[in-house]
Amino acid sequence: MVLFGENSGCKIHPVDNSLKIALPKGRLLDEALKFFSPIGIEFPGIKETKKLRVPSSDGAFEALIVRAADVPVYVAYGAADLGIVGKDVLWESADGEDELYELADLGFGSCKLVVAGSQDGPPKFPMWRVATKYPISTEKYFQEQGRPVEIIKLYGSVELAPLTGIADVIVDIVETGTTLKANNLRVFDELKTSSARLVANRVSYKVNSIKMRQLVEQIQEQL
Repeated sequence: MVLFGENSGCKIHPVDNSLKIALPKGRLLDEALKFFSPIGIEFPGIKETKKLRVPSSDGAFEALIVRAADVPVYVAYGAADLGIVGKDVLWESADGEDELYELADLGFGSCKLVVAGSQDGPPKFPMWRVATKYPISTEKYFQEQGRPVEIIKLYGSVELAPLTGIADVIVDIVETGTTLKANNLRVFDELKTSSARLVANRVSYKVNSIKMRQLVEQIQEQL
């Protein structure tokens, strides 16, 4: 268990005895539901309903369905006691590692943050233009490398950037590398490895430490 931060500015506004857990839409939601089911945490009808707040079958939890990038915000401000979020989101979030407790690495949703570009290899000139959805991690990496870069923030299809000439290389998350190969790109370096993490609001963790520790123990037994 990793504890981040000691800033007491986080808020928590409990409404009932259930623990609110922010779950990200998309693939991580499917994997989170599969992960929780064997330890008895289920949210009936969550995939069919349009509701964004869904109670668990035993009433011990309530799921809040949010965008992946918003999970740290909901947890940091106390709207959710817990959240499941990719480590890559925490790297880029202002409400990430300094504001939350990281309780467990859940082991699913694994991927890597990489530098990639032309099959011909890295550019030979010193100043690179880098397209990425991860500007904070990218800037830190290239500063450590001592390489000057111009960072171009994109929100999707970063693989297109070097193909159209707006960037020399990209920094992006990859799982299988299939999209890179399909666009005639290859990996030059790996920056970090990401996976799904269980995070907690710091104040809520103090108030609900017994419940949360029990949950972490159940998770660790499953891993």
